[in-house]
Amino acid sequence: MTDTAQPVADGRHFLLMKRGLYYRPENCGYTGIKDHAGRYFASDATPDSGVTAVHENEAPDFSPACFDDLARKHLQDQITTRDQQIAELRETCRSLTDEERVRVQIALWSALEGEGVRPTPDLVRVLRNEAEEAILSAIRNRTDKGPSGEDAPIPAARDCIPGTDCDCCTSGGGRP
Repeated sequence: MTDTAQPVADGRHFLLMKRGLYYRPENCGYTGIKDHAGRYFASDATPDSGVTAVHENEAPDFSPACFDDLARKHLQDQITTRDQQIAELRETCRSLTDEERVRVQIALWSALEGEGVRPTPDLVRVLRNEAEEAILSAIRNRTDKGPSGEDAPIPAARDCIPGTDCDCCTSGGGRP
């Protein structure tokens, strides 16, 4: 059996359950925590022996017989891991240059659009404010020079973030 932290590519997408607990990987004991459960073929279930198969997408995070203290510890461990990841991301964001920050915001925006996520007005406002601050800071700190030593031209600023259904983007009459 493969490690459950990695995707299973061979068709094993079922968790086996007996007496309200999931089978661990390679039939090595039981667990009440889905993340610790092994993945098996549906045909591995033996209902005559009380072993049923539940598709991984339909299985609850904690089985019916999972001990409450183990479920709480697992959730607390997940929160701790997420907090560490957030701290690392914040540190990475602090180290970005203004230009890199703008690129990240554009990539985030594109990813949201690609997922079909309609940004909330608050998210639009935050992204717009952060983008404006980063662009203004980049302009203040720019060292670009034209061919004869003058400052290189600065492109016109937009009043919107592309794709936000504003007058600029939807009417075709505003700035590009």
